[in-house]
This record gives sequence, structure tokens and C-alpha cells, in this order.
Amino acid sequence: MSRPASHREDARGSAGKPAGRFRRRLLLLPLLCLLLPAVRADLGAAFEEANLLYGQGHPREAANAYDRLWTNGFSSTALHYNLGNAWFKAGETGRAIHHYRLAEKLDPRDPDVAANLELARMAVQGGGPTRRSLSDRLTGWLSLNEWTAAAGTGLWVWIGLLITGQFRPEWRSRLNLAIRCSAAATGLFALLLLLAWTRHPAVEAIVLDHNVTLHHGPLEESPEVESLAAGQELAVLDRKGDWVQVGGAARGIGWVLKDQVALLPR
Repeated sequence: MSRPASHREDARGSAGKPAGRFRRRLLLLPLLCLLLPAVRADLGAAFEEANLLYGQGHPREAANAYDRLWTNGFSSTALHYNLGNAWFKAGETGRAIHHYRLAEKLDPRDPDVAANLELARMAVQGGGPTRRSLSDRLTGWLSLNEWTAAAGTGLWVWIGLLITGQFRPEWRSRLNLAIRCSAAATGLFALLLLLAWTRHPAVEAIVLDHNVTLHHGPLEESPEVESLAAGQELAVLDRKGDWVQVGGAARGIGWVLKDQVALLPR
């Protein structure tokens, strides 16, 4: 692994009644300000405890300690990266890939996350590195939120320049180049946003356990399509009760139990 977990130190009726409620909320603010350092200290201590378990060679116990932070509502690139490392060392490749993917969503340009995700995917495939197309490499440089922000910023800059030219006609000749460049940038960012949106399914399913059975239908009695390996990344096509229909497996479409996969929304 390119960086051990211990190197990440982060822990993501009457008219007067409304006024009375507002005052009571204000009175809570000093108390919250006093409690925040204590909460941060507790989180830091829990994170350090998990780091210590990982450093002492107890990856499964470390993963459970990190996981308690996550299930309590805390999320960060460092937390998911460390969870991925711990699960990978514990032999849980599916859970490792799930958390590397969550870390990747938070910071798509983190080189350690990218390297360890690639290693985990190679372990699933049992072969060489994953081949990514040019469009995947281009769109993967930013997250969907970042592509949206880039396209939106370019659009507002373009509109602002056009409005400025209307109010200050004497500036139009100097603004022409900036207007053309901002329009081109907005179009490029919008195209890359659309490409990033369409390249990935709305929801993906990551197989968590080993030898998960893919069925023809959403029933335990349905014939088996194939056995899935932990860490396989599939597209979610439909849901029915406790079952999820997925596509992308070697033998086509099938159904798996929802608790055997981790769902990863786009």
C-alpha cells in the first residue's frame, strides 16, 4: 500500500412564541461552542486509537474502529482511505474498494487513493492494471460537483461580460476576446460534465462478500447466473424488496441480495 493508515491524521398561538424559541436557541450557542472542542478531541482520540490498532498489525480491529466513526456520521477522505487500507489488509477487498471509492468521490485527485484503488482492483481481476479510456481519465480529474461548479462559473462569467459590454459600450472591443474565451470554456466544461454524468451509472453496486450468487430473479430459488467475486463493481438497474438487479457481470444481468453489496450513488 502506498501510505499506511497512521499517516492520515484527520478525524467531513401567541405572537411572542417564535421570538422566545429564537432566544432559547441563541442561548444554546455558547454551550455548543464550549462542547465543540471536546467533540473534536473525542474524534481525534478515536481516530488515533484506530491508527494505533492498524500500526500494531490488527487491521480488522482497526477497520471496525474506523467504521464506528463513519456510522456515527463522520466522513473524510482520510477516514475512508484508512478504512480501505484496513479492510484490504484484512482480506476484505470488496469493503476496501467501497471505501476507496468513497474517498475518491471526496478527493478525486488524491494520488494515494488512486494508487490503492488500482491495487485493490488488480486483486479482484487477478491481472494487470485497469485500462481507462481517455474520456474516463479526463472526466475523472474532477468530481461531478466540481465539473458543475466549473461550468456554472464559466456561464456566469460569460453573462457578466456580456452585461458589462451592454452598459459600457466603449469597453466592447476589449471585452470581445474575454467573451469568446469564457463562452468556449463554458461549452467545454458543460461537455465534460455531460460526459462525466453519462459515463457512470446513477447507482453502482460493489460486491462485499466472496462468492456472492447472482440469480436470474429476485428469489433465493431462482436459477444461478454466476458467482460474483468480492470487489466487483456493477451497475444497479432495478430494485425489488431485499434484491438489487445489476448489470455488468460476465454472464449478463441478474439479481443479488441488497445486504451483499454496497450501493454507491453517482
